[in-house]
Amino acid sequence: MDGSCNIVAFLRGITSSGPRFWEVSTFMAFAFAITQIALALVATAPLFWKGLLTFFLYTAINTPTLIFWGYYFTEHGWLNAMGGFALLQTHFSEIVSYLKSRISMHVALCIAIFLIAIGYLCVKSQYIDWTPESTTQHIAEIVIFMLLNAGLLFRGRENLVSETYRETRAFAMQYEHFNQNVEDRKKRMHDVLHFEKDGNPGIYVLVIGESANRDHMSAYGYALETTPWLTSLKDDPRMLLFSNGYSCHCFTVPTLSYALTAKNQYNSMDLKDAISLIEVANAAGYETAWISTHARYSAWNTPYSVIAEASAQKIWITDDFDMALVNAIDQLKISDRMLLVFHIMGSHLSYHDRYPKAFDHFHTLGRHPQYDEYDNSVLYTDYVMQKLTEKVSALPNFQCMLYFSDHSVLVDEGHDIGFDQFAYGKTRIPFYIFVSHRFQEERAESYQRLRSIQHATVTNDLVFNAMLGLMNVRLAENYELENDLTSKHYNTDISRFYTMHGNHAIVGDPALNQR
Repeated sequence: MDGSCNIVAFLRGITSSGPRFWEVSTFMAFAFAITQIALALVATAPLFWKGLLTFFLYTAINTPTLIFWGYYFTEHGWLNAMGGFALLQTHFSEIVSYLKSRISMHVALCIAIFLIAIGYLCVKSQYIDWTPESTTQHIAEIVIFMLLNAGLLFRGRENLVSETYRETRAFAMQYEHFNQNVEDRKKRMHDVLHFEKDGNPGIYVLVIGESANRDHMSAYGYALETTPWLTSLKDDPRMLLFSNGYSCHCFTVPTLSYALTAKNQYNSMDLKDAISLIEVANAAGYETAWISTHARYSAWNTPYSVIAEASAQKIWITDDFDMALVNAIDQLKISDRMLLVFHIMGSHLSYHDRYPKAFDHFHTLGRHPQYDEYDNSVLYTDYVMQKLTEKVSALPNFQCMLYFSDHSVLVDEGHDIGFDQFAYGKTRIPFYIFVSHRFQEERAESYQRLRSIQHATVTNDLVFNAMLGLMNVRLAENYELENDLTSKHYNTDISRFYTMHGNHAIVGDPALNQR
């Protein structure tokens, strides 16, 4: 244990980021104290319990270090609150998929060494025997030994592991407040918020993509033909392809917490008080439906799961490809006033698990296989979106469909860098709206406005406003003219747009100067 901490201290100087030296030294002291206490417990335990006790103690002591280093070698960054929260959000199938895509030979070797070491200690513990003499001196020595280590344990309690845990919990709790405030928001909808416009009849569709990078889509100029359907519709009046879409964060939970609620980067609203798109649609008399290939629950509920559960109809499909969502439409009870939300798996890690073998299309000579796998997932998503669009546009009273990705990924780096490292490439997303002929005729002014701003900037935290604008739903107390894509007052000034919840300006993206 202490040796692995020394390695942390050594590599701190040769890595681009990581824990500070005092954090490492504090953790070393904490680890030393807990190791000494563990040894004492093992030595004085009955023979039968020695091996079992050693296994549990050393696993508990060393697992945090293993997780920290495993995260560093797979994500090329240090575990922080967002990374810790991501672990809370995973479920079994995602863990398997992640390990398949991330485990390399050196990571597997580290895990093997860890397991061998634990096994060795368990065996050796059988031969450790400490039966101190029952004298005042020996008892005093034992007490002093335990007190000194307990004191060191107390002094080192605030270390890089415990602080990461506390930061992760604090990060999670800000979303827990949203979850706990459901009833208050319902009451506010009833007592305070009033509809200036309660929306138009028709079927409106929102599709949430996953990890889609527009720089890998031929419709946005990528060299390989990864989006033949979307490319074929670029000149179709029904397709409004936005060329300058960005995510408001590079992590799913912070992104969707803003995209699906009235909270965004440009207002001062508290997230826990921000009404969701589903809550507004329900109050306005729309039949709401949520269809997803993501897991319904995880270790920690998020605003995403709370928002989804508010839908009148819910279909959760796991361990299947995204095409299953298209087929699931037949299970819905269709009305003439609906909001359908689809959450696809898209290009979520691992990429090769996101498409059937028939879409194993790209095999580029001299290129990392992960690039081809990612492009294959984009190709399959394009096919799914084609079939989904055909299916929903054939429904009676279909009005329009908005598609956006939660965030992008840095596939060109050969990996997706850790949560603690920001890059604009992780925020460049596809964003488009497909409208019916009926929408073009009945909402001619809004349609022409949308066409005129296709090359303007949009961040996906404005999806809430965009969907209400498309549905012609307006809450008098919460309407933001400058953030409604369908309004003539939509503010297209690129200098006002940000990502990472206001921490990075979009004008700082170097790709803007390469167009």
